[in-house]
Amino acid sequence: MTVPLQRKAVLLFAPTMNTSSYIRILSQLTLHCCRLPLVIALAVLLSCAQSVKPTAADYLAEAKSIIAAHPDSVQAYETLLRKALSQAGLEADWAAFSEVALLLSSQLQWTNEKEALSLALKAREMIGQCDLYSTALVPRINLTLAGLYEQMGDFARARLLYNQCLEDSVSQQTALGHLADMSLADGDPTAALALALEMQQSGSVADNVEAQFILANCYLPNDSLLKARGIYERLLACVGSKTRYAAQRHLAEIAIQDNRTSDLPAILDSAFASAEAVEHMRQQEQKIELLQRYILEKSELLQRLRAEGDHKRLLSLKDWTDMEKLLDSITDGFVAKLRAQHPEFREDDIQLCMLTRMNLSNLVISDIYLITVSAVKHRKLKLKKEGFGVSDPDRPLGEVLARI
Repeated sequence: MTVPLQRKAVLLFAPTMNTSSYIRILSQLTLHCCRLPLVIALAVLLSCAQSVKPTAADYLAEAKSIIAAHPDSVQAYETLLRKALSQAGLEADWAAFSEVALLLSSQLQWTNEKEALSLALKAREMIGQCDLYSTALVPRINLTLAGLYEQMGDFARARLLYNQCLEDSVSQQTALGHLADMSLADGDPTAALALALEMQQSGSVADNVEAQFILANCYLPNDSLLKARGIYERLLACVGSKTRYAAQRHLAEIAIQDNRTSDLPAILDSAFASAEAVEHMRQQEQKIELLQRYILEKSELLQRLRAEGDHKRLLSLKDWTDMEKLLDSITDGFVAKLRAQHPEFREDDIQLCMLTRMNLSNLVISDIYLITVSAVKHRKLKLKKEGFGVSDPDRPLGEVLARI
């Protein structure tokens, strides 16, 4: 093969070869064709490298492929999106630039809201410069911007953008759902329910888990517990553990509102089973903290603990029994394990452990026992040393109890 034909072969197959292939072929050229100048060889290599440089569309396709195949590959996905964004700018492909900026904005929404907002605004600016104005992308940009403004507390701008999205059939249901959520947050449950019902009429919510949750959440403050319960119970059939856990949590809340506290242990057991498959809910402490906000804070028992007046804070035998049952339900039998491991403990010791395990402050505990905060600290220190054999002053009683 002559030199010109070899060069033609390299250029012909360049688009299908990687860098190592170029180097191998160039090495063969220099070995067999010593008259080929080095400058020409380098020019061929440069030409080949330039001919296979990825485009913005290539980076974007690779990013979508990676995140679809491996949802946890967040860093690789973000890196490819940034490359696609940079390349789209070099190519002056503003439609691709806007789409990539929007995807990257959504990716950064919960980790870097400032950059996410900047990217969404840039996407809206650049989409207007396209020769063929992409109207399909505008509602998506508005939804993303509205969500960011809502997240950042700029509710006026968020509402304005959500209302603009109502004109688009694709984004209408999502916009109505967010408007309903914002009305709930504003303390207007009637308006929230009206928006949620309109959201339901705008399209089927059967396959939209978020829409179902919004509808059920709007029923709750409007004294429609039966309708809300029906939706949450249907959501228990969902595949996602996170969804099942959220549904169980709301069902527990309804049980308390409906005075069906006898149903709580079974509901909480199911909630724990659902939560076990959710990575950020695996630790018992995290489950306790979540459930405290939605269950214990609303229970009559803790309301009595925190009521004004010492005489209302004294607990009866039934109060302690109810507290023990509720705490056992939430902690997978903490009190039962405590009694089994320390049969020598007096009832006062058990009760102090219960109050500490519920993360009640020393001030609240002092009000319950009608003693000083210093006395509570002394009792905790004594129980930790004599009862559990822990003398480390930097290790509080609550940490010791958490290991039971």
